[in-house]
Amino acid sequence: MERIINILFYVTYKASIRLHYFLSKVLGINTFFNLPFILKYFKKIGVDNPLQKYNNEMTDRKEAGIHSPTVTFISSISFIFFSINLCILKIINLEYLFKNKYLALFSMVFPSMLVNLIFIDHNDKYLSYFEKFDKWTKKEKRKYVIITILYYILVIILFFSSIFCKPYS
Repeated sequence: MERIINILFYVTYKASIRLHYFLSKVLGINTFFNLPFILKYFKKIGVDNPLQKYNNEMTDRKEAGIHSPTVTFISSISFIFFSINLCILKIINLEYLFKNKYLALFSMVFPSMLVNLIFIDHNDKYLSYFEKFDKWTKKEKRKYVIITILYYILVIILFFSSIFCKPYS
């Protein structure tokens, strides 16, 4: 289970890095950091190459726990727990639990944060997995990218199907 979760996290991390570089070009962030007054400001605070510093901050593996891959991954796990809870609550007809927003929020956020803490963040386990996963062949990378895409599609389908789950009569 831990390996599977770290594979999904790794592929999400790699995708977010590619998305970061793509959006940097499309949105003109590269140009922004090369403007003379921006370069002057960063030189004043001791940064010679602001674009490189920005890219390092956004793609640093050690700090990956606070950037978009983790948020995306935790959100997907939250959607799974939320969808399952929603279906269960509708099936056993506990409508009073739907009225408590905090209980619903807790039931989806706490388990997902716990999964993240135990399987990914605890003692920076993900870094050792990242080293192993970097040695994958192209065939293995392609396989796990497809599995990760299918995982996210499944999360979306599960979420929308839970909305339409019929109460037990």
